Amino acid sequence: MIEASKLRAGMTFVTADGKLIKVLEASHHKPGKGNTVMRMKLRDVRSGSTFDTTYRPEEKFEQAIIETRAAQYLYKMDDTAYFMDTESYEQYEIPVANVEQELFYILENSEVKIQFYGTEVIGVTVHNTDWISVASGTTPAEQYTRATVNGNMKDVRVHYYVDNTCTWQNLPLSLSGWHAADGSGNGNRRTIAIECIMGSSYNDKDKKSEDNCARLAAALLKKYGLDINHLYTHTYWLNVRDGKSGSVDYLNTARNPYKMCPAYILPHWAAFKAKVQYYLNSGSIPTTPAPATKQLYRVRKSWTDAKSQIGAFSSLENAKKSCKTGYAVFDSNGKQVYPAKKSVDEVAREVIQGRWGNGAERKKRLTAAGYNYNEVQKKVNQMI
Repeated sequence: MIEASKLRAGMTFVTADGKLIKVLEASHHKPGKGNTVMRMKLRDVRSGSTFDTTYRPEEKFEQAIIETRAAQYLYKMDDTAYFMDTESYEQYEIPVANVEQELFYILENSEVKIQFYGTEVIGVTVHNTDWISVASGTTPAEQYTRATVNGNMKDVRVHYYVDNTCTWQNLPLSLSGWHAADGSGNGNRRTIAIECIMGSSYNDKDKKSEDNCARLAAALLKKYGLDINHLYTHTYWLNVRDGKSGSVDYLNTARNPYKMCPAYILPHWAAFKAKVQYYLNSGSIPTTPAPATKQLYRVRKSWTDAKSQIGAFSSLENAKKSCKTGYAVFDSNGKQVYPAKKSVDEVAREVIQGRWGNGAERKKRLTAAGYNYNEVQKKVNQMI
């Protein structure tokens, strides 16, 4: 915690109601006969609005730790702007509404700085969606995942789809989802989303899907060292968004006029939560093994060039067969798995031979191919 008297311009803190505030100006002020106050000019980081206020010097706030990362602006598609970390090549998806003004001043492939706050995972959010008809040999979880990958579900991004037979990972855990309807709040930014596919009849098929969801939720909570109080419903984040207060259990189930989700699990949420706790305690499943998590292998020119994608395959071998010259196969985390990436020495020799172009073109091509430009250039300088 930090006292208001120690806040300085450029520092960022969190208010009692969860707002992320940056200090633009700060000064001590002592009225004629009154006590000293801190005059502040502040900016709400999320909304962009600025305002003036005063605090008592002894008031305390949580200081926000802001992480800045170098990134490259790739492109905008619908309501999402895509950026790529220039060191890890991780892709970030940021709602256009959050960077609308900045986008007026940057061009595609421009280098930018992205600031992150609170990116650590704080929980698992459970959703429900209905069964769909699928072709022979596929599953609903697979079809929902393919629909997202192919751009047919642009308004929803969850990390996992779960049905009665399997789990499909739809989004790398390092990326934020778009599922909680709380904008840039903690639901979207800091929880792992599971979409449990089931129906209202609650038959054996539905119960199996729900059980698979409970197993996955327990595994994720354990992965991030979280207890059962970090298991959330979609409704929880809607209630937080709308300013309701109360315990986690209350907010998980308190009626929200916007939406009640997971609709088919909520009527017995306490029992579902107890099942997750059981799996969390046991560390293993006493009956059948947990459903295998499957992934899609994407065939693109580069991981960041989503527009060039020519297919997404559950079978790596099928992905390899469709991979033509100039394309590569990437797993769900963006790692190139085929063809095998060349060593830095090999690429450096190709650069010297002129096969990667010069200047900005070289940097763009190396980066798009998944190579560290600075590392390759350093090796080139050593060779010549």
